Amino acid sequence: MRCAPVTRCGLRVMSVGLKDFEKTATMKLIMIMCTRDNDDVVAQNLAFHLERGVEEVIVLDNGSVDGTRDILSEAARGGPVTVIDDASRDFSQDRMMTRLAHIARDTHGADWILPNDADEFWVPHDGNLRDAIAADAGEASILDCKRRNLFAPWDSPETLPWHERLIYRVAWPEPIPTMADVFTDPRPCPHFYCDLKGKVMLRPAGLSAISMGSHNASYDSDVTRQDSGIVIYHAPIRTRAQFETKARDGGAALARNTDLPISAGWHLRRWDWQLRNLGFAAAIGDAIPSMTRLEQDEKAGIVLKDTCLRDLIAISS
Repeated sequence: MRCAPVTRCGLRVMSVGLKDFEKTATMKLIMIMCTRDNDDVVAQNLAFHLERGVEEVIVLDNGSVDGTRDILSEAARGGPVTVIDDASRDFSQDRMMTRLAHIARDTHGADWILPNDADEFWVPHDGNLRDAIAADAGEASILDCKRRNLFAPWDSPETLPWHERLIYRVAWPEPIPTMADVFTDPRPCPHFYCDLKGKVMLRPAGLSAISMGSHNASYDSDVTRQDSGIVIYHAPIRTRAQFETKARDGGAALARNTDLPISAGWHLRRWDWQLRNLGFAAAIGDAIPSMTRLEQDEKAGIVLKDTCLRDLIAISS
């Protein structure tokens, strides 16, 4: 029998019953990740998920030049982390994540796979990711998890650590606008005010491929899917310098991959184009609000403070 749900950080919390506990005790949860130049966040990301039920991590470094690879090497020496190198900088994220998922299944014996990015922190509703999977999944092979995009004003001081500054999100995400020209069309709100696609957590049995962005997956037979109470806190823009690197490198990588449609990574293509043609303020203002706009939107109830991730990282530290 389960206790009545309570809330923590605005999330539904439910105790796990005996049957779910038995599932959890034998479940091997492996996190897979592709990363490049995320030295400000990748160590925190690994520690956060290993503390919350992830048993192993398989991470692919995609040609980092900022110290990320050294951080991963240190993590592999001191913990259950496997590092793979793939310096092909052509934004083939679907190919790389599928490769990691198959390694997690066929070599490491995963029962569930968490396909992650370095800027995403998966917060379970019961404190432990394996407990949350056992409570949510039933017989489903795919768990759909929503994302909450965190941000700070782009023109605010960067003196505090990123997780102490990124404490804002929109109350009700806006639909992604339809644009005839993804480079030049105006948009009604910053990108991270929008209702971006969630991500999936997966059983690996029969898994064929993970889609671009890990928003979906295909299997060699029909499978069922289920909504999960797990919430992904997304911290995509942590500093002005990191945004510029993200936009320029992402835009260049997408340009090299001629197999992808222009709709793939369109926001990175847009910001790269804006950096080159309109300047930095136009590009970053297209992604996150200024101090003036955030203050106005907070007063209007469009933006609210959400300190859940900040508080969880503080506890972990």
